[in-house]
Amino acid sequence: MLGPYPNLEIATTRFRRKEKIIFLNYYCYSALLN
Repeated sequence: MLGPYPNLEIATTRFRRKEKIIFLNYYCYSALLN
């Protein structure tokens, strides 16, 4: 579903994906410490 700003939506989805990967890495790291 592309809106009037497809490049902006692609950038936001890439940012969310990167944010999700960082969150998963942080979750695994904290799980290893405990």
